[in-house]
This record gives sequence, C-alpha cells and structure tokens, in this order.
Amino acid sequence: MATMKTLSLVSGSGFKGLRRRLGIDLSTKTLPAINSVPVRYARFKSSPLVSSDPSKYTGFEISRNPEEWKFVQDLLPEPVIKTPSVKPQYTSGWKPQNPPADAPYFIQRTANHMLPVYRVQGGPDKMTIRTKVRYVQGDIWALDEELRAVVSRAYPKEIFKTQVNEIAGLIIFRGDYASVIKEYLLSKGW
Repeated sequence: MATMKTLSLVSGSGFKGLRRRLGIDLSTKTLPAINSVPVRYARFKSSPLVSSDPSKYTGFEISRNPEEWKFVQDLLPEPVIKTPSVKPQYTSGWKPQNPPADAPYFIQRTANHMLPVYRVQGGPDKMTIRTKVRYVQGDIWALDEELRAVVSRAYPKEIFKTQVNEIAGLIIFRGDYASVIKEYLLSKGW
C-alpha cells in the first residue's frame, strides 16, 4: 500500500499525465507497492538488508588483551580538554586565568579555556548586535557596573543598555563591545 502522501501527489490535479502513464486506478485509492517501506514506519530491524546471522557481516574479533588496547586508546579523542602547559607568553596571545583574590565575582572560563564573551547577531533581520558575558558567579551587579564604566570610557558618545540575568549568570550589552570587554577582563586576570 502506498502512503497518503504518495496518494495525494498522484491524485493531485497537476499529475493527470502521470496517472495516465502509470495506469493507476484511483477509484479504489490503492497503489501497487514498489519495494518500499513508508519512511515514518521504517525501522533498522525491518530492513531486508539486516540479518541476525553474524556470518553475513565483516569478520571481527573481540580482544581483551591490554597490549592491543593501548593502540586503540591512542586513536580515541580525549574525554576532557587538557589544561594548557604554563609558559611565560603564548604565541596566540592567549593568557591563562589568574583572577584577583579580592574580586566580589568570578568569571569561569569555557571548556576550551577561553573568555566567555560573545558577539551575537539576532532579531528578525539579523541586524541586532549584542555582546554577552556568560558564566558570572558572585556579585554580578558589581561586574555590570565595572563593565558599564569601561564601555562608557571607550565609547563616550554612545548610549547603551545592559540586561543582567542573575539566575543564568549572564550580562547582555546592546551593541558590539566584545573586544573592549575582553581586553579589560584579560587585563584584570580573568
């Protein structure tokens, strides 16, 4: 039996020539099955290519030898991103986190050891630009005041708005201030 989608395509007014060429009788609303399974009902085990006989598949062998396993382990990806080695200066300009001890807030680095400051384009026309500072813990309002002062010094004639979400640990600036904020946070040790 054909699916209802196939019936609607064949029975539509634009497919009269197709109906004539196929010789399909639409009065009974049945179509001959052409070696297909309806997509929404298809399952892995229902495929004619799947067999329960293991001899039909490529041969494999299960080994529990630790000497062989060490070669496989070298091919597997690391489950956690390693902490970078300590150097006096990195060629990329990256700096490790060295936060001040007396700060009332903490900005956690991402899994890749980067600052969580992002420039995001959004809105219906993708023209609204926002800067997001994420993973803030502690006194988020103190960080908001500091960043507002930094951005107003860098752009004295611009009017900008911020939105603070204490629950998510997120500060959103309306505008593109990611470079100024990153530079400031890196200079403070974050």
